[in-house]
Amino acid sequence: MATTASTTLWALATVKTYLGVTDTSKDTVITQIADSVTRRMEQYTNRVFVTRTVSEIRDGNSSLRLALNKWPIATTTGFTLSQKTTQDQVTATSYTYQTDFDLDLTEGIIQMRSVAFADLFQNVNITYSAGWGAQDAATLPAEIVEAGLSLAKFVFDKLSAGVITASSINLGPSNLLIVPGMPWEIKQVLD
Repeated sequence: MATTASTTLWALATVKTYLGVTDTSKDTVITQIADSVTRRMEQYTNRVFVTRTVSEIRDGNSSLRLALNKWPIATTTGFTLSQKTTQDQVTATSYTYQTDFDLDLTEGIIQMRSVAFADLFQNVNITYSAGWGAQDAATLPAEIVEAGLSLAKFVFDKLSAGVITASSINLGPSNLLIVPGMPWEIKQVLD
């Protein structure tokens, strides 16, 4: 039985309803389309839609602020900051949210309260939860959900009409479906 990835915006049933598909013969293709569309939209916007854990190892920047790569931020409990104390010695210190630092959840910016991020190579190790909510959740931005479903329908219709083929590239545990360019009206929403 085909199911969309847990990080895909919609469950298979949601996409099938939107496409008007009632049988199970195209479940695998629809799943690949839904997974691929979500990944493509996240890459295009550099955002995470469905909440998941993200780990980053970053370079310090000699300031009290550091912008995270994925946002919005759902939660973080803290992070480890490695500081060079002598020429050859590095110590790691853990910092706690709302005690040692504040976080702009919408923009994904850490604001330290007293200690700057030392200007060192990969000295900040942070794990956090990013995204708007669970798959099919009402907390996901409606315009993103609708744009994604429209893109999935666009790809499905092109596939059904024979404009593109149902071939995919196997990338080990996942597949990549090759799809045509993103329609202008969907790009407008994502921009």
